[in-house]
Order: sequence, then C-alpha cells, then structure tokens
Amino acid sequence: MTLSQTPVSGAVEYEHGAERIVFESGRHAPTTRIPALLVCADGSLLAFAELRAQPGDAGYITIGVRRSTDAGESWGPVQVVSGDGANTCGNPVPVQLPDGRILLVSTWNLAADTEQAILDGTSQDTRRVFLQHSADGGRTWSDRVEITSQVKLPGWRWYATGPGSVEPLANGRVLIPANHSDPSYGGDEPYRSHVFYSDDGGETWAIGGIADVTGSNEAQQAQLDDGRVVLYMRDQLRGGKWLAVSGNRGRSFGPPRRMPFPGPACHGDILHVGGGALLAVHHAHRTSRRGLTLRPSFDGGATWGRGALVRPQAAGYADTALLPDGSAGILYEADGAIVFGRAEVEVPEG
Repeated sequence: MTLSQTPVSGAVEYEHGAERIVFESGRHAPTTRIPALLVCADGSLLAFAELRAQPGDAGYITIGVRRSTDAGESWGPVQVVSGDGANTCGNPVPVQLPDGRILLVSTWNLAADTEQAILDGTSQDTRRVFLQHSADGGRTWSDRVEITSQVKLPGWRWYATGPGSVEPLANGRVLIPANHSDPSYGGDEPYRSHVFYSDDGGETWAIGGIADVTGSNEAQQAQLDDGRVVLYMRDQLRGGKWLAVSGNRGRSFGPPRRMPFPGPACHGDILHVGGGALLAVHHAHRTSRRGLTLRPSFDGGATWGRGALVRPQAAGYADTALLPDGSAGILYEADGAIVFGRAEVEVPEG
C-alpha cells in the first residue's frame, strides 16, 4: 500500500508477503526475543536477538546473531556472541564504526535477579554494562569488557541499553540510548531515558543527556541532516511514545513532547531516512501490542503522516535500519518468531 502523507507529501509502502523468519522460538532457543538489525558497510545484514531458556526477562539468556548476504532473503547459522549461559545477557545495541569495526553493547545481571528486585534494591548483584567488538564484519567477536562505572551513576539501580542498532553521528561520536531507574524519581515506574557516548571509538565513555520524563525507557535515537539528535522513548507509565531533541549531539535534551499517535507501553524504533525524514515504529492499538505500524515524518518530527501497517495482529519489539537499496528493513517479534521485512520510503526532494 502507498499512503499519501499530509500535510507533508511523501509515501511509505510496506512489502507484505515477503517476510522471512530469522529467529524462531522452539527452534533456535526455547524463546527468542529483543531484535536488533545492523546493516554493515559491505551490504551484509546482522540480526541480533536474545536467546532465552525461558519466556521471562530474567534467567538464562544469551545474545545470538545471524548474517544475511542477500538483503535478507536467507540467513546463516545462529552464532552466540555474548553471554555465559548461566546468567542474563541481553539488550543488544550494535553499531559499526567508520573504521569498519562493529561494537556490541549489552547488559548483564545474575539469572536469579529479577528486574523488580533490582528496582527495589533487594537483588544479589546489580545490572552491569559490557562492550565487545568484531574486526571482521561480525564473524568473530572479542571478549566482553565491563564499562559499568563509566556509564552508570552509583545511585542508579535498573539499567538497560537500547535495545536496537544505532549509527555513529556525523562527527564520529558513538551515541548509545539507554535507560535507568533511580529511587529519587519516585512512583512505581522510576525510569528515565538517557544516552551515553564515546568520542574515541569505544575506548572511553561518558554519560550524556537525561530526558525529563519519569517512566520513559527503551529509547532509540536518530540524527537529522542538520545535526539534531532525536530520542524516541517508550512511556512505561501511560503507554505511547515521547520525543526529545538535542542540539549538542546528545549532551543534553530539550523538553520532551508526547507523540501524537496511540500505542501501548512497548519498545519502538526511529530511523533517519534522509534530509528531515524519519520513520517511527509504533503500535496502532491503544492498549495492546497489535497493529505494528511504520509512521513517517518528513519535517524532522514536527508532524507525522498516516502510517503503513506492517502487521494487524499481535507483534512486539521492532528494530529498523536503512538498507543499501534505500529501503527500510524491519526486524520484529511476531508469533513466537523474529521476522524480517522491508518498506519502501519515498522522501520528498528539498
């Protein structure tokens, strides 16, 4: 379907019937969740996912990856890249640097420590952040190195990166979206989204801006051609999404604004597709994870057009990336699997 957008011209068309299953629960792991899609400089695709021994967010979880060299038509074998098989390792955030190296940021906690226990401060350990890299396009990976002390303040309890892939900013900065909890925020959902960054290719890291929305988490970011960075955040308290804008490459963010479309509390993604054009993922149903939709903005997020429906039935987390042919790839959860599809985006000139 091609949908004309108002008030800004442009179109999005999702290619129904061309989806490919990449990870399947019961086949590649008892449960597969939390997709991340990275397009490499050589045109190959890397699809990451959590491989879970159980359905929940705690327990035995590792991160797996599959490669495609034919634009997502077929996928190679599953390779476990992070995790020890005895604890929780997840929330993959891959990024390829200008020198070709791929960084993978992830989180870790003891298998017995649930999110609620970490939030309450009753857990045995805490939530930690790790970094590893690949110098050969994702075929082999280094050991993980802990960077928690650089990116997490002492008072923060829960912590999560992304999930989902990101691109380096135009000046080379690696900006990672994340979220944390802090008891001082109060309430039942004391989360806030933030970013952390590296200006030396991942050697050292610093905490960047924190979005002023209690209950915001599972953020993603994109940079516009004019240099502004937009942070797209899940609203854990009320459902739907928030958007905040940074004019200093993520060091701080302006006042967040509520996105003008519905949705439950669920992860989404935002993708820069050229000029001031953005593509946001959300769920069209107000309260349940149904109606996965790609919604375009052609003016940097000021206004949003009607979306292209990816899946009317139940669907979960989704990650997007710009493919070599200019279309948008989307990797999303559906029916116990993680599925790959693509959308054509027509960006108005000027």
